[in-house]
Amino acid sequence: TEYGLANLFGKNYQQRAKLLIDIAHPDHREALERAAYKRFKSLY
Repeated sequence: TEYGLANLFGKNYQQRAKLLIDIAHPDHREALERAAYKRFKSLY
């Protein structure tokens, strides 16, 4: 994307979520972080 790229090979779901959030549009990152936290109970 115009916000970066993410190498997801060999990553678990939690790591993939963080990498994808990092390259998401800034307007959507907060909502994505909340959803990931709800799913994984921790993100970082």
